[in-house]
Amino acid sequence: MPHGWIRVTLVAASLMAAPWTTTCGGSPTATQTGNNKPVVVGSLRLDQDSLRLYVGDTLDVVATALDENQNPVAPSELPSGIKWTSSDAGIASVDSAGRVRGADQGVTTVTASVGTVSASATVVVRDVPATLAPDSGTSITAVAGHLLDIHVTVEGAPGQGGLGVPGVPVRFTALGGGGVTSDSVVSDASGVASTGWRLGPDSTTQRLVVEAVPGSTPLAAPGSGPLAAPTHPPVSDTITAAVRIPASITLRAILWKPTSTAGEVDTAVFNEGDTLTAIGPSGSALWAIVSDRDGATIDGESVVWSSADTMIAQVYSGEYNLGAQGPGTTTITATDQPDPDAPPLASTLIYVHVRVPTTVVISPDSLHVTVGDTATVSATTLDQDGVAIPGETVEWSCADSSIVHVELFGGRVVGVTPGTTVVYGSTSGARASIPVVVVEPSRAAAADRAAPDRAADFGWGRRTGRAPEGARTRWPGR
Repeated sequence: MPHGWIRVTLVAASLMAAPWTTTCGGSPTATQTGNNKPVVVGSLRLDQDSLRLYVGDTLDVVATALDENQNPVAPSELPSGIKWTSSDAGIASVDSAGRVRGADQGVTTVTASVGTVSASATVVVRDVPATLAPDSGTSITAVAGHLLDIHVTVEGAPGQGGLGVPGVPVRFTALGGGGVTSDSVVSDASGVASTGWRLGPDSTTQRLVVEAVPGSTPLAAPGSGPLAAPTHPPVSDTITAAVRIPASITLRAILWKPTSTAGEVDTAVFNEGDTLTAIGPSGSALWAIVSDRDGATIDGESVVWSSADTMIAQVYSGEYNLGAQGPGTTTITATDQPDPDAPPLASTLIYVHVRVPTTVVISPDSLHVTVGDTATVSATTLDQDGVAIPGETVEWSCADSSIVHVELFGGRVVGVTPGTTVVYGSTSGARASIPVVVVEPSRAAAADRAAPDRAADFGWGRRTGRAPEGARTRWPGR
């Protein structure tokens, strides 16, 4: 036989005598069959790449060997079969047939291999849901119409560690009125399921049924593998709310006592249709007290304020929240409306009458003093209707402090040097002035006789304190 044929036969025999294998993505590998024909395993295929099961549950994973042409290889052609391993048997174990059993909450990997060819699947194991733990407890007191944040932890059995169980479908059902923002959620990585519970406006007892339904959908995990069978029974609990329903609103305001010099205040109560009188422009404290159907105060209940004319008065946030802006009368409404999409639960309307100082009248309308002597001036403040505003603070000043000194609030005038000047009385929004002449003591009698006529010659308005254009007056002693 030619030498070349012998070499070919030797090479072929060598290949048949030494089987070869490959991993997925590696070089080919083969196994030896009973008829001495090599079977090349090019890859392994699992029927699922991700498994999700609860502790104690089992799930079978099927592995199929494929040749280099992606054709299935019969198990009989795999003398050593398929080997199964788990990266952490404490979380999930796997037997020689590919049956996976959940052991403890966590994530691991199971691997099937033939020689150096392998394929893996992620296994997510969760504790079996045993109890539900609302962070608010199962009995609460709340106010109708409010949106409550509900957080419920799905807990495993104490024997399994009692940890929060992620990926469990949870259903929320509101009974007795109201509703929820999400009626079906999945517990998060900490095992917490959350929703918003909007309480209804009418019922004094309302309930929220919470139900964890393990097995109704797959556990949240990478991939799309099925949930292990059998499924587990639902776990449920109920949150009961004793609901207080707002029925009335009473307004209260702090009013400064007009005759007080020590900052004392009165607290006045205003009901529907009452009139609150405020002096502007200024701020006053105004707040609302909401009561339930039993007449008990609902502490911490907030209201929404509105004004029919914000140029007259409006309510801001803050300590002195009633702003008296300008003269006139308007209405202020306080509304308890926790649900913006539902009618108000309670409201009240009051009238606010704002009095604004517009005129200051000084008495006397002119003044003369001798050097070193004192005199006192006083003022009356009138509102837009010409009605006196009692207790309104007037600040005093002068045009030339080298001629007279004036107490800022007392209205006491002291003559300093001979001359003429002007003393001003000012309050918020109004100002007036009077002429003042200071003379030497020896000329005081003459000044007494001349001052009234000279003041008239000046033509200075008693209320405006302004001299007409071109007015020139020479006072005695000048």
